[in-house]
Amino acid sequence: MKEFRDTNVLATVVGVAECGVGGLAIRGFYIINPNNTDVYVKFFDNFDGDVTLGTTTPNLTLLVPANGSIVEAFDEKKTVYFFSINIAICAVTGLADSSTTAPASGVYVQLYYNV
Repeated sequence: MKEFRDTNVLATVVGVAECGVGGLAIRGFYIINPNNTDVYVKFFDNFDGDVTLGTTTPNLTLLVPANGSIVEAFDEKKTVYFFSINIAICAVTGLADSSTTAPASGVYVQLYYNV
């Protein structure tokens, strides 16, 4: 089991982990939004350099409410989402795939995944 932690996720796409043979499975996460507006954390199954924010379609979008958090408890046997190439993430203020506006403050993201 591996862990990724970033305390300042914004609209710049960040690479979390490159998949090896068999891919990666997210097993749990904890995401905190310190902003007064909703934020959407977008997950891409691409290398971060291959993602064009606003054009590349995310594989998963999670709503994190204003001044709130979301949690998916770690479970070694439960796959929250599977990635075959790479996990890359960013945080924006709009739900639409075309959204590119960064939140005012960075979002805290902690992911647990298997390789």
